[in-house]
Amino acid sequence: MSQRGVKLLPRYYLVVSGIGLSRASPINAFDKALKDAGIHNLNLVEVSSILPQDIEELEFRSREELQAYFKPGEIIHVVMAKRLSDGGECIAAGLMWGEGQNSHGYVIEQTLTAPRDEDLERLKLRLLERLKTCFKEGIEIRGITVKEERHRITAARIPEKTYGCAVTALILC
Repeated sequence: MSQRGVKLLPRYYLVVSGIGLSRASPINAFDKALKDAGIHNLNLVEVSSILPQDIEELEFRSREELQAYFKPGEIIHVVMAKRLSDGGECIAAGLMWGEGQNSHGYVIEQTLTAPRDEDLERLKLRLLERLKTCFKEGIEIRGITVKEERHRITAARIPEKTYGCAVTALILC
């Protein structure tokens, strides 16, 4: 232990996403989106936007493999984009990230809502443009260079009289 106390410096990360629908409540839609992403039995602590230097990506072949990696109730840190809806519209949640080139990396999260008749691919493209703009400024603010810009966007058309949620999360572990 250092003089500053316990340090938490993740060595790995992974990115998950999910969509949830509920007739009962927005929180149930969020819970179903977490289940769709495979992280519904974990305690999530939201953090800001920095990837430690030399972090490595974990990849799982299935949600079952992901769920076996973590124990139910485990506390995990996430950078999360979450968009809730009361129904009758399209929603999207996305992340853009990059591992640092000789430094730490960066993650940015963004969300969008659109009328229910908007094409989901068009909504994803609009969100991607927003992510690119914000990501570029974020890395300029920090004075860093990233190896490769990557992104993940999840989007859904939420029916009338139904709560919905789109989640994209980068897990630090």
